[in-house]
Amino acid sequence: MIIKDIAFTAYPSNDVAGTRAWYEEYLGLEFAGPYVEDGLEAMKFDAWADLFANDAVQENPYAPSNFPSRFVGKDALRDHYASMKTTYASMRFWDRRFQSSSDPNEIMAEFRGDIHLANSERKYDNRYCCVFRFDAVGKIELYREYFNPQILIEAFADAPAQLHGLEPATS
Repeated sequence: MIIKDIAFTAYPSNDVAGTRAWYEEYLGLEFAGPYVEDGLEAMKFDAWADLFANDAVQENPYAPSNFPSRFVGKDALRDHYASMKTTYASMRFWDRRFQSSSDPNEIMAEFRGDIHLANSERKYDNRYCCVFRFDAVGKIELYREYFNPQILIEAFADAPAQLHGLEPATS
């Protein structure tokens, strides 16, 4: 699935105001709406993974030691997100804000999560700041997610193995 066949490089870098307005409108209405709500929040992780390039990378720079800090390739991303079906009962992302950057192929997103853990009354509610970099055909080639690792650790304190069912990160 290509995001609306958009040529991101068509926006001149000196038109920051126009680029910012376009990104905010596009991402708020087209990307964040259907793809986040119909993909992530609906736990349709194949649809979410299809937004990524085959060689895409997700980085989690502040990941705790029992959570992977990097995923490489669309298949690894699909597997990572698919594992959330057994970890989370529901996910909702709100208070979404988007910012353009000086690179017309890159945007920043800030949002909050309202996440209920599966088989538990516990919640994992964090705040995220993310960088998305798109390739020439509109696929995500880099997704860098910053989050508070202490909130993640506390949410899974009683069941650390449930943390996406993944082994500790290796360097």
